[in-house]
Amino acid sequence: MKFTALILGILILVTQEASASRECKNGKWRAAAEQIARMKLEGELDLIDLDLFPGGSFVAGFEYEVEPAHTKGLYSRTDSWQVSTKAIPGRTVEVGGFDVGLNGGLKNQIEANFVRFIKDPCEAIAANPYTPKRIPLKASIALGPKFNVGDYFFFKGSLGFVASAELLQLLSSSAWGVSFSAGYMMEGFYKLHIVRIDETHVRLKVIAHRGHGVSGSIGLGYQNDFEVFQIDRLNDLLEDWVNTKPIELTASKNKSKVFMVDYVLDLTDPEVIHAYDTLLKKVREFKNINLIKPFKNDPDLEGNVLLDLRELEDIYRRDYQNGTVARIKRNLRTNSHQNSFGMSLEVGNRILGYEWDKNNSTAMMSVKQDNDTIDRFMLKSWGTSRESRFFYSWSKAKSHDSLNALFAADDEKFNYLRPINIVKYKSRKKNRFKYKEFQKLKLLMKKSLPTEIYEGIPWSTWNQGKDDKFTNYGLRFELLLAPEAITETMPLTRKDVKVFFKDYLKSKDLGPRDFFPAYFNNQSGEQLSPEEQFNLSLDDFAAKMEYGLDKAKPAVERLEMFNRMKSNVLFEESGFGFMMYLQQDKMASNYHLDLDISSNEAIIDYSYGDDQLSALYKKLLTIKAALDDDALDIIREAESLSVSTSPLI
Repeated sequence: MKFTALILGILILVTQEASASRECKNGKWRAAAEQIARMKLEGELDLIDLDLFPGGSFVAGFEYEVEPAHTKGLYSRTDSWQVSTKAIPGRTVEVGGFDVGLNGGLKNQIEANFVRFIKDPCEAIAANPYTPKRIPLKASIALGPKFNVGDYFFFKGSLGFVASAELLQLLSSSAWGVSFSAGYMMEGFYKLHIVRIDETHVRLKVIAHRGHGVSGSIGLGYQNDFEVFQIDRLNDLLEDWVNTKPIELTASKNKSKVFMVDYVLDLTDPEVIHAYDTLLKKVREFKNINLIKPFKNDPDLEGNVLLDLRELEDIYRRDYQNGTVARIKRNLRTNSHQNSFGMSLEVGNRILGYEWDKNNSTAMMSVKQDNDTIDRFMLKSWGTSRESRFFYSWSKAKSHDSLNALFAADDEKFNYLRPINIVKYKSRKKNRFKYKEFQKLKLLMKKSLPTEIYEGIPWSTWNQGKDDKFTNYGLRFELLLAPEAITETMPLTRKDVKVFFKDYLKSKDLGPRDFFPAYFNNQSGEQLSPEEQFNLSLDDFAAKMEYGLDKAKPAVERLEMFNRMKSNVLFEESGFGFMMYLQQDKMASNYHLDLDISSNEAIIDYSYGDDQLSALYKKLLTIKAALDDDALDIIREAESLSVSTSPLI
């Protein structure tokens, strides 16, 4: 058991003393439990851990995790049961005087995960684990007392082939060295998501995924054997905790194919019950995993999975033809391909660290409608994520920024594209949030949005005093643009952009020092004032904006130019607000803003503009989430159901 698991056990025992019902007994208990949960309490217990041969192992275990949920005031409790097998033997060969480690083989993992969303942090920490007996393998369990409304279960079976090579170069005569590695992986996984919606319905999402990718990395770390204890297992755990390779830069390129179908099922209907039980029986017997073998030659992933779903699809099709779609509602059915390129940097370990990740992707989606017609879309995404932590998760901050562009495709090869909308997205999460940070946030929103929208945000509901520190701060900023926001904006010369942009800032009482607050030394050692930095940035901003608004350029190229402009401070902080300013009479029709700012102590929920702009984009994001192995839409629904059924909220 990990050291964290030992601490976990102590914390559970202490928290259970709060009261017989495991709810927080008073404010002090609650404050302590909230602090523990904010640290993302986690632990694992290996029930079976067998080293079969070098590079081969069999592990069966349980993992436990508690952390704040996305919805204010809720805590997510995850109980995960896992079985994994690995057979990746390796050997070391000498090439040109260097030792090169070669590895290759198979890995297989089965996961059964239960997620609950609980208002009381003491209860979230101390609640009894959900065991495999609660897996909703039958309709009677899915609607029974062991699986409550808002409970979320997901199963994942994966099979992969891995090959890698690593070259090590020691630094002088020290124990530290630089390693260069390259790898190739083929992986397939089959996933089921189940959420209980009410007394008669569940949501069922089925995902099948095949993909392959190459990666390369360079790292700096401690290369000698890590021998602190006499027991190898303890050394392995400590090595994992400390991280003997504290600096690593990685680049990867991946291709993947996903089939996904999303239903709402009435599990009181006998036919639907039989179809559901038949599908889950195949999961129990692990027959589904054969469908997603990564080295399988059969390209028809959709056809293979639909054999599993035949009974559900037959019921849906009969009801649709009869005009009585009630027993099974199909939210979405899609076949998708994605190409992605990413880079990441990791510095530090679990106690103190920083992570940076950049990913560009193109997802080509074929969405089958109820009348069997197929709509095709392309979603291009450019995103950057950062995470920093101090003393494990005592002080932790996460951020994600992205620009997404959605196109409709008029042909099967996705050569002829029409822009649908463009989305600028920001998210932030932080354990503690100071009053000064809130003031900086208001300044950022003032720079990002036209005055009419900024002044409409209900800032007064955020009742934070100068000395207050709020907890579990979260921000979600999503600005959607109709294509007319770009295509109908009048072309501007560089000179025009500069004049209009300065007028825009003046109307908001902003100046150069709001963007560049301090002096800066450039690469030549020359010291630049805030005003000089502003003028240099404005020159670059104006040149690129002139190109982006040129109607003679292809839409894809213009959007990629806007993405490249993210490195410009003025565009990143005020670019889209400036474009809204240029079309003030069309702001409500060409834009939609969703802004959520939350903490345990306060919340701001605000929206502006045309709601119809976001409907299609959000639907297709569920496909993108499947491509990225993300279940945010399912989690959000389970949280909302938990909120509505909890007597504490």
